[in-house]
Amino acid sequence: PGTVHVTLARISKTARAMNIDYAPALVGFEYKAGGKTLPVFNGVVICEEFKEELLKQHELAEEARAVALEAKLYKDACLKWRLLLGAMWTRAALREEFQPTLAEPA
Repeated sequence: PGTVHVTLARISKTARAMNIDYAPALVGFEYKAGGKTLPVFNGVVICEEFKEELLKQHELAEEARAVALEAKLYKDACLKWRLLLGAMWTRAALREEFQPTLAEPA
């Protein structure tokens, strides 16, 4: 049995949740101004025997993440609509109370 390099986003989080031993995959170096050299990590290295189960769990985790993100966006949109309608309601109430109507003689 050997190892395999898996390059999916957030795969290390799934491997950690499944208690699978993994190592971050160092794929190169990035050279910055001033002579700085930074390592570039992309994905993880795991044993071949865990690959299929890890990919299945990762797919489920990503689907759950997408559902949670959609629910959060919906909740945020509802809150923004509520804020907008509340502001419009307040503005209409203030306009009705303090703006003189055109029918009243001055």
